[in-house]
Amino acid sequence: MIQNVARGYQEDNDKISEKINFSEMFLRLFSVRNIIVYILTFMISMVSIGQGNGDIIAPFGLALVAASISNGVPIAIVYLSSLLGTSLSFGISEGLSFLGISAVLLVLVLIKKPIRDEEKTEQVHLGGYLFFSIILVKFINMLIHGFYFYDGLVAVSFAVNAFIFYKIFVNSLSVISEFGIKKAFSVEEVVGAGLIISLAASAFGNLSVFSFSIRNIVCIFIVLALGWKNGVILGGIGGITVGMVLGIIAGGSPILIATYSIAGMIAGLLNRFGKIGVIVGFILGNIIVAYSANGGMENIIMFQEILIAAVGLLVLPKNIKININDLVPSTKLLPESTGQIEESAETVLKLNSISKTVEEMSNGYEENNSAEKNFALFEAKVYEDLDKLEGNLLYEDIQNSDILEDVFKSIVENNILTENEMVSIFAKRNIFLMNSDDKNSNSEQKIEVRRMIKYLNKVYGDCKKDFVWIKKIDENNKIASEQLKNVKEAIDGIAEKIKEEKKEEYAAEKKQIKEILELDGIVLKDISIKKEDSGRIIINSFTDICENEDGKNCPIKKIERAINKTFNEKFIMFDQKCGLRLNKTRCAFKYISEDKYIMQTGIAKTKKNESIVSGDTMIQTRLGDGKYLVAISDGMGSGAEARKNSKLAIGMIERLIGSGFNKDTSLKLINSAIINANQQEDMYATLDVEIVDLYAGRIEMIKNGACPTFIKRNRQVSIISSSTLPAGIMSEIKTESFEKELMDGDILIICSDGILESSIEYADKNKWLEQLINDIETDNPERIADIILKEAIDNNIGKARDDMSVIVSKIIKK
Repeated sequence: MIQNVARGYQEDNDKISEKINFSEMFLRLFSVRNIIVYILTFMISMVSIGQGNGDIIAPFGLALVAASISNGVPIAIVYLSSLLGTSLSFGISEGLSFLGISAVLLVLVLIKKPIRDEEKTEQVHLGGYLFFSIILVKFINMLIHGFYFYDGLVAVSFAVNAFIFYKIFVNSLSVISEFGIKKAFSVEEVVGAGLIISLAASAFGNLSVFSFSIRNIVCIFIVLALGWKNGVILGGIGGITVGMVLGIIAGGSPILIATYSIAGMIAGLLNRFGKIGVIVGFILGNIIVAYSANGGMENIIMFQEILIAAVGLLVLPKNIKININDLVPSTKLLPESTGQIEESAETVLKLNSISKTVEEMSNGYEENNSAEKNFALFEAKVYEDLDKLEGNLLYEDIQNSDILEDVFKSIVENNILTENEMVSIFAKRNIFLMNSDDKNSNSEQKIEVRRMIKYLNKVYGDCKKDFVWIKKIDENNKIASEQLKNVKEAIDGIAEKIKEEKKEEYAAEKKQIKEILELDGIVLKDISIKKEDSGRIIINSFTDICENEDGKNCPIKKIERAINKTFNEKFIMFDQKCGLRLNKTRCAFKYISEDKYIMQTGIAKTKKNESIVSGDTMIQTRLGDGKYLVAISDGMGSGAEARKNSKLAIGMIERLIGSGFNKDTSLKLINSAIINANQQEDMYATLDVEIVDLYAGRIEMIKNGACPTFIKRNRQVSIISSSTLPAGIMSEIKTESFEKELMDGDILIICSDGILESSIEYADKNKWLEQLINDIETDNPERIADIILKEAIDNNIGKARDDMSVIVSKIIKK
């Protein structure tokens, strides 16, 4: 149906002609994971909210179909399963409604392609389309059969629930469809998958075997499994989720929510004692709630059902893993380090090899010549129909490539081939046209020559459109070549850093730290110590994995004390990677010298009056070397397109600089990416980047077409401005960077041009803002940002003339 949406719209026409491998397609369609999705879809489609009387609200089938499309799950059988489940459970009328909603959804997708984001689980954003499709179909149905206010509320409720559950399903379906492929899932993904299975179990309704509810047994099993594999947090959250399903959707008692959540938490708490501990914990939780609710006279959950689910848990293989990873970045530019420093030489070798490959790719893109390609195309077109002029006086001469090349150059230069030019081209080769004394013969030659000139001009005219495309392709190749060169520079820089880190430094300090920790029974498997240009020391230490994931056995404080004692300086724990949680053989602990300054930040922003969305994007984050990145990007104009470019710029600057890429290289890559993303129209984005080192008390400012930075020190305001162009205007980008020492009490202000350009009274736009900053009495960053934004809006009689963003930072010495 709309499977092409999830496959990237199949934009490359050549893919259509590829031979279809039906056996591979069959195996993919009917893989174990997909079959499970089909079964769950069928069952979920039979479930409605309330499971009871009155109007049917059954949004789950539609939500799961849309989620499957967005996740790239084969949609045909998912769609049929959902349609069948809906029709069987709720009748033909609901089946027809399902068909109508899905048809409208398809039409909407064809009219306006939804937003795509390949880096996220929700690859195709269909939530809004699904909501609108349901509202439209339901209201059309009401117009036909009679409109009642209550029916309208039911329709809106249906659409809202479908949207909410689509968002849940789209971010959790991967746990089922990629189980065993993807190594780690977020908490939200796992809990969402538990919700899907719980909803599917609700399809059993009151079906029981020997008076034991199948639905209850499946739900208990889900909570036990989550508590066993992932501890108290997932056990509790899983219990709440299942309790919500049974208490609200399946029409059970509200006390079920408390029972499942408490039983799940206690089960997870006792997971260190294995499966038996989890089972005992769940039973204890059930008894505690039952005693609180009715004095223990009656169990909320039947004891026998818990035992049956417990048997299922006991037979579950120990090697099944549900790894949770809350810190999953969407993309990684380079493979993650194993944490073993002795492998760095091999890593450098691999990086150099990659760098060489990237350089060769760059050269391949660079080796393009539009003029040569254009002539080759013109020559081919000329020879296609030249046989029609076989009797022409110039037929054989035109087949001479040298003559045809001169003809082509003449047409390109003059945009047309004239009779005099043709005669001149042949005269260079001692071939003289129309030189006969016989007037009749000369006249005939003229006709022949003019016929050939007309033909050549026509061929050139036909080729013009193709020449434009060739030029565009060559420009794109040039951009790609530049991008690859920048990537090569970045890889070379990282390889060089690794080489520097390999040099033996701080040998005595390393030895001392290890000896101190050995006295505490802690063995460091590896340790690296690096000193930044600012003087900050960064220490990475590695240990074997510990027994549990709750962090109680992690030697974080002991390592910190050993480092502080060795360097006689205060260090803080900057980052931790638990090997057990990440399915690795080592735990990594990163420590850095404590900052000497504190930075307080205030942000204020608004969108242009009557604009849908702001074209500005801001960020404030801490980098891997302990510095802070504060940045504003202002996309050209306002609205979604402007937002797209500014978001692209900010996202890339965070990833690239955060990964240790050189700043100039990072900005070149961003420039190329923006040009590449806006090939159909000229778009750009400014970049105003501040990298604040709170250890050294220094700031580095990088500007591309951005507004000045204002620094207020006591009662003086200094302005740091740049004359560079924004990213995306030209293929070659120039950047300006400035460094400045910071002092206690300094206030830094950066803003988008919507703020600066808001005043029409001043020819020098910097002046009004400088005076305003100077007059502001407060030193509270949030208050300053609010005042600047309010004044900028008031400059246009209370209406924002453009998107406006301002970030104010105050530096305080500890």
